[in-house]
Amino acid sequence: MRLLKSLLFIAALSGGFCFGQTADDLNEGLGISHNGSTETLSWFGKSGRIYFILTTEDLLDDWEFVPVIETGNELPISWGFMPGANTKKAFFRLRYTDQFAFDALNEDFDGDSVTNMEELLQETNPFLAVDLDENGLADDWELFYSLSVAANDEEPDAYSNQIESLIGSDPNKAYASSSQMDVYCPN
Repeated sequence: MRLLKSLLFIAALSGGFCFGQTADDLNEGLGISHNGSTETLSWFGKSGRIYFILTTEDLLDDWEFVPVIETGNELPISWGFMPGANTKKAFFRLRYTDQFAFDALNEDFDGDSVTNMEELLQETNPFLAVDLDENGLADDWELFYSLSVAANDEEPDAYSNQIESLIGSDPNKAYASSSQMDVYCPN
């Protein structure tokens, strides 16, 4: 009998470690609570991590980024939301990066000259710059500036859209070195 109690105690103890959500799990203790018509998504924000929320209504559909960026500071992070009238269910997960950023909203993690928040607002992935039409321009950069042609540029500044994407200038405006970065090309 004593052996059975010891085994049950060990099983309960190890079960808590195996199945309990902690700040060490992949979703940082991600949980959802319900309060009236509002749902609250919360997790533990580890210092040095920048968090993005993804959601889907069906685990078979693509995951979509929610326009939220949070920086961990060793405290719980919470986001309240109201489910849509047509939403019967929603699944959530976190994506985080340990990449250092002074201002995570205005940083550009995928290097395509579109800030992380701008990408979330136009429903593109802030971690992935893709060029599906293979014209040399990241698709989210083209979407941000309403472009589709790499070599042509309507403005008389002699820079192609491809060059302007590399130097970080606005392809819809003539290049003005006083207001945009200068490019140094050694001989």
